[in-house]
Amino acid sequence: MAFEIFTAYGAAARGEATLRASGYLFLSRALMGRIRAEESQHVVLLYDPETNRLGIRPANGSDSAEIQRAVSLEPSGTAVNIVPVLRCYDIRQPKKKVRLEAKVEENMLVIDLTPVRAGEQPK
Repeated sequence: MAFEIFTAYGAAARGEATLRASGYLFLSRALMGRIRAEESQHVVLLYDPETNRLGIRPANGSDSAEIQRAVSLEPSGTAVNIVPVLRCYDIRQPKKKVRLEAKVEENMLVIDLTPVRAGEQPK
């Protein structure tokens, strides 16, 4: 049997979004790389109440300081506090971490928060 090189190291290699019990949304480096924002210090959060989706895009020079949210850069990705969004739209903060579906639309990450609102984890 031939050996294979193992390369699937942790969340950094996968496009992974996880909402932690603390209310911080973790976005892996691979996921942030899809919008060329691996080293971004600030993001802008957008929310669509009709579809219950959160949009995240890197902040740019034309964004006012009041709409920019500072992020925490971690070794395997980025974390952003979304507690204010959860509270504003009456979405319960999970008691344990929840993995969420994420995709790229119009140069922003789009994350479906329906499993958080429903209080369940996607399958």
